[in-house]
This record gives sequence, C-alpha cells and structure tokens, in this order.
Amino acid sequence: FSLMGDWTPHRLCFVLFGDSLTEQSFDSQNDGWGARLAQQYGRKADVLNRGYSGYNTRYGVEIWPRILSPLHPLHPALVLVWFGANDAALPETGQHVSVEEYRSNLQSIVRHARGQHPKVCMLLATCPPIDEEGRLRYQREQYGEKATGVLDRTNANAEEYARCCLATGGEVGVPVVNVWAALQSHPSLYLHDGLHFNTQGNRAVFDLIRTAIETHYPHLIPSALPTEFPLW
Repeated sequence: FSLMGDWTPHRLCFVLFGDSLTEQSFDSQNDGWGARLAQQYGRKADVLNRGYSGYNTRYGVEIWPRILSPLHPLHPALVLVWFGANDAALPETGQHVSVEEYRSNLQSIVRHARGQHPKVCMLLATCPPIDEEGRLRYQREQYGEKATGVLDRTNANAEEYARCCLATGGEVGVPVVNVWAALQSHPSLYLHDGLHFNTQGNRAVFDLIRTAIETHYPHLIPSALPTEFPLW
C-alpha cells in the first residue's frame, strides 16, 4: 500500500435543491433518500443537501444564485431540482404559486445553473401525490379539537403541477423524475403525514433517482467514477 504517485484528491459535487422533501432526505431514521445517495457515492462524489422546508419556486429563484455562487469552484456535476409540493398547495395556505409562475421559475433555475456551469447535468422531480385522508389524519393528530378538517393540498392539484413539471422538463431539455406517477397508486404506503416520505417512500424515491441517473447520465453512476485515493 502506498500513496506515492498521482493521487490528487478529486471527487464530484452533486447538489440537491428543493423544499422539505429534500431537506428531510438526510433523515437516517427514515432511510432518507439523500443519505442513501450520499452513501452510494462515498469517496466518489459529495452530495450536498440544499433543501429548505416550506419553500416554493418563488423563493427558490431568489436564493438559487446565492446557493450556487459559493459552489462555483466545485463545478457541480449534477443538480437535482425538486420543487412543487408547496407551489401546489391551495391558495389560502400562503405557499401557493400559480402553475404559470411555477413553470417560469423552474425554467429560471435551470437557466441560471446552466449559465454558471454549462456542462452540468440536471434532473427535475415532480411533487409526490397527496394522501388526502392521511393529511387530514395528521392534522387531527397535531391540532386535536382545533383541526379545521380542511385540506391544505389536494392530489388533483399535485397532479396538475406534476404534469407542468414534466412539460417544463421537455421544454428545457432536462429529464424529469415522475414521483407523482410512481407513487400515485397507493400514496398512503409512502407518506407518513400525507405529504412527506416514510421509510418505504424514501426507498422508492432513492430507486427512482438512481434509475434516472443510470438512464440519462450513465457516466455518473458510482461504478463509472474513480475512487478518491487507493483502497486499503
């Protein structure tokens, strides 16, 4: 075993940018999809979590340049943009963003990333389905008698924004991970509060993202990347 020779440290940088579905992706108790991704790319790529609970694409557009600028020396190889769960919330929640603005904001985020890093690989992801009964049950558990019994999100709205994300990906030439369609048949199996992922949901999302990378960016799968420094 020797470190002599050309063993210059070099590992890629992957950026996960989104809302609470991304922020919570490093939750080890629920087998978070982001943590599993980071584990899979150990000594090959640094997976950076830039998730912001409660944020929609309107806030995302505002903070994205400030997030990306310090990462410039790292030359991100892959950026996953995952917004929509809050954009698709009903208007009275205060998180709602219109479908038209959602499309425009996604385009702006993609355009800025490519402007800073022309060779960056990108993925978009749709919002997940909404388990409406699970959402109401969570509300009752959290607020008891003060629960309003009124949904803050609907699955029909989530589907509309998922379709918009798919269309936007086609317009800007970015592959889309269709989380809504993949989990739609039985959303209650994947969501612990009608919106956020349980362990099974995290595992399903990890598989979807891994498959998307294998399909669209095979040069970025772990086996195709060099390992930083020789193995012991």
